[in-house]
Amino acid sequence: MQHLSAEDFLDHMQQLVLNSALNSTYKLALIMSIVDASLKVSAQAVKSEICTIELKDIALEFLRIYWPQCRPYPSPSPNVAPGVLHQGINKKNNLKQSDRILTIVNTAIDRAREEVPSAKVETFEQISRHPLLMKPLVADCLALLKKNPLKYIAADVDFLYELKQDHIELYSSTVILLQRFRPIIKELIESRWLKHIRSNADNAALLGESTSGSLRDFLFDPTRGETLENIRSALLDATHDERCFYCGKALKRSSTHVDHFLPFTRYADTKIFNFVLACPSCNASKSNWLVGPGHVDHWVRRNSDYGTDLLQASKDIGPAGPVAVADMALTLYGLAQRHAEPLWLNKTSMGTDKNSLLHDPSAYEGILISLNKNRRSMLALAN
Repeated sequence: MQHLSAEDFLDHMQQLVLNSALNSTYKLALIMSIVDASLKVSAQAVKSEICTIELKDIALEFLRIYWPQCRPYPSPSPNVAPGVLHQGINKKNNLKQSDRILTIVNTAIDRAREEVPSAKVETFEQISRHPLLMKPLVADCLALLKKNPLKYIAADVDFLYELKQDHIELYSSTVILLQRFRPIIKELIESRWLKHIRSNADNAALLGESTSGSLRDFLFDPTRGETLENIRSALLDATHDERCFYCGKALKRSSTHVDHFLPFTRYADTKIFNFVLACPSCNASKSNWLVGPGHVDHWVRRNSDYGTDLLQASKDIGPAGPVAVADMALTLYGLAQRHAEPLWLNKTSMGTDKNSLLHDPSAYEGILISLNKNRRSMLALAN
């Protein structure tokens, strides 16, 4: 665990919530559960350096948050029947974890209807009035949380908590920050949650949205899909490289992703020098991370070797931004160096959702040298 300033705490929480490995809503629900459980830590308790939160209390908050997800969503489309929304990005994840949580909740409802037929047990508040029904429900939920997300987040996130047998330990300063910034964290989690739901093509018909766009795209990024398709073609024309930028895997046109080298959440401007072609796995795994030195060097070589071709290929798309992107790269990596932020290397091939990350602050020295070289090269190109 770490003692963090308010600024660093918010930066770390942003990284946690936007981390691509949080590829299902049950992980987001767990983070929010810890935040909500922290509200119950007394003012007296935070006078100590270390605070504890019981895992059963986290499970209760988790169930309170996840319970409404089991309700059938009333589709705005008249020809689509109400249905339960898929909670993960892909079907594999749904089957492994998210659907298991839905099953736990639905089983609890069925059990309650059988054992207490006269009681209303549709909502979490209603079923929570029956201790004999709540005990197995909490036990089932807690077993699932212990098996994956509690261990996963504890292993990959060293600023939030340490996992013990029946509780987590947090610095009292962390508890205070969780309580203070709950509205911001809640808004960030709910925004990410909505993105997960809309990212699953299986939800498109139920939501009344096309798979190529949503209300959010319409309001804030209306031409993104068309622009990315044009950039995909321009990158292929300029580099003639049909391999994943990160892992080197051969790409199929139908499944090639256009990835923001500097993540979209950090730099949303659409300039071709900030794009690379990637396989779906690497694109999803990298997400909001800045990449490690090998990938940076690869990007700098790409810009130098194909700079003129990239300018030519993008002339009908919009400003290519060689200097602007070079400047932003230096800015973002400078900020990341300040916070000793881990850097993404690749997704591990061990059957887990974990990324291979570089936790080496000294790596930034070589990266910044490469990025300064890139900036000089891009200034010469622009002139």
